Amino acid sequence: MHLAYYPHPSRPELTCHRCGVSNRERFVHPFTPGDCVGRPLDSPYVTGVGICATCFRDSAEEEGRFLHEPEPNVAAWANEQLKAIGLGEEERRADIEGISPLLANAIPDEVLQPMLAGFYPKVGLGLAGMARIGKSSAMAALTHALVLQNATNRAPFVPLTPVKKIFWMNWPLTCHQWRLDGVHWSIERTIAKASKVRLLILDDLARETERRQASEDVAIGHLDAIITARDRDNLVTLWTTNKSEDELVDRYGMGMVGRLLRRSPMKWIDGADFHPSAL
Repeated sequence: MHLAYYPHPSRPELTCHRCGVSNRERFVHPFTPGDCVGRPLDSPYVTGVGICATCFRDSAEEEGRFLHEPEPNVAAWANEQLKAIGLGEEERRADIEGISPLLANAIPDEVLQPMLAGFYPKVGLGLAGMARIGKSSAMAALTHALVLQNATNRAPFVPLTPVKKIFWMNWPLTCHQWRLDGVHWSIERTIAKASKVRLLILDDLARETERRQASEDVAIGHLDAIITARDRDNLVTLWTTNKSEDELVDRYGMGMVGRLLRRSPMKWIDGADFHPSAL
């Protein structure tokens, strides 16, 4: 996916102290060269001197400081990270330009703009509507944009490290596996990760096979625990579903759905076109 530079709309304007370029035009690191190594991009700004990537590396060469070699293929690196956090092959091919205007308009700026800029959103979102209108593709494209833009911004300054703060969970496949595995040790590890990760994407919620009452289904109990833990810790969840709010309540109960919607409100997509190849 080719991604143009997107400035973060709520970040203060910052200029490179050497060339004067603004972070409205390209990424400017908010720390001096000696302070920037190892600092996450989404930390609050601290008093420092802004510097762009070109000037950062030029100043290092002038001062004889050793720098890492930037990742030669950031796009390929980002694709590997998306695979590691759970996106399938089709999902990794999702592109921002492929999001329909109707879906794009349904995504609040508080979610869309930070992710395009390579930052974690501070609020959650649920995209709901009929199947095959591109909800999953939209979430995958936003996740791709976040990882790719963040890596593109960071690569000149610090070595790229594995993405560990995002987890993509295809709910029907996860639910099926949990029902098969029963009490396998890997389930506890997955639940703990989904409960604590900074950004969780729950794809295709409520599309699992309904084989019994939700109150008797251990997999649904695990989902309830994840949503409750994330609600208590104010963690951001993005999710998709083909069900209405009433149908979700019928499936999972008012308590669990209420906790999900409190921090990740549902946007129902009306009038979207059906696309057989969409996710």
